[in-house]
Amino acid sequence: MEPPIAETAKTFAVDTVLIAVGLSSSDEFYKLAEEGGFPVMKAGDAQEIAEASSAMIGGRIVGRKMAQVLGVDTTIPEDWLKKSGHFKKPSG
Repeated sequence: MEPPIAETAKTFAVDTVLIAVGLSSSDEFYKLAEEGGFPVMKAGDAQEIAEASSAMIGGRIVGRKMAQVLGVDTTIPEDWLKKSGHFKKPSG
């Protein structure tokens, strides 16, 4: 990984990083964060290549799972899980 350019480097205090990519699997940031010991989860194209609907419902599910990891008392609605399973079925 290339070092940042000192004149343009910025630091932000955040609790979430969202990385959007195109139609190729891209989980390099996930792997780096995992190696660094951060609590990370994958969604969308980082998890699997699929249509936008799959990424949206998958992101909701992963968001709730991460909230649970962080101690938030929340549940994942059954209809979300059913929709998620529907997108994973082969077409035809």
